[in-house]
Amino acid sequence: SSPRSCIWFTWGAMSGASSHSLRYFYTAVSEPGQGLPQFIAVGYVDDQPITHYDSNTRKDLPRVPWMGKVDADDPQYWQWNTQAARNSEQVFRENLVIAQKYYNQSGGLHTLQLMYGCELRSDGSKGGYEQFGYDGWDYISFDKETRTWTAADATAQITKRKWEAEPAMAQRSKAYLEETCIEWLRRYLGYGKETLQQRRGVAENQILTAPGGPLWGAHSTDGAPPLRRPSSGHSPT
Repeated sequence: SSPRSCIWFTWGAMSGASSHSLRYFYTAVSEPGQGLPQFIAVGYVDDQPITHYDSNTRKDLPRVPWMGKVDADDPQYWQWNTQAARNSEQVFRENLVIAQKYYNQSGGLHTLQLMYGCELRSDGSKGGYEQFGYDGWDYISFDKETRTWTAADATAQITKRKWEAEPAMAQRSKAYLEETCIEWLRRYLGYGKETLQQRRGVAENQILTAPGGPLWGAHSTDGAPPLRRPSSGHSPT
């Protein structure tokens, strides 16, 4: 039987009542089946899932009632996000094939994952990160302060060299994490203020299971992000 990969995305519960985060988790698998889509993208505000896209439905859909409020301000929101998610799905499928070639793998179950997001902390500071993982291990990560990438192994150095050859990529990532992401986080907090206040401190787990064990987990109340990786538009090729 082919090896099974297990990746757990975890982050700590927000320590302050005014600390909030917007995070996205993408997962692509080489062998979908038994209800497991080939690609999944989920968005979270704090601990609450707000959007969900997968390769079966091919639509970005709201996960909470208050996300329906976005239509009033932006009627094209769901259409635009659906198209963006479809583009990411295509990129991830292609990159997963390329990653297997990088690691000299043929067949078996393999995973490519992305975790990125931003946060507004209780002390007024902001944070942001973009991290990729392959088969449950760190692959490459972006440091928005230095605009550099850190490769987790010799193979990831290939990706690092290609990305560093395009300085505009780092600039776009930094701008997204420090500006666009924070802007949307504030908007979402406005839409879901009452619900989010009621849910402070609550944690959830979402796990997709395939034969041989779990493939993808959303989060728990303890631990820190175990994976390191850059953003939705990047190509680890």
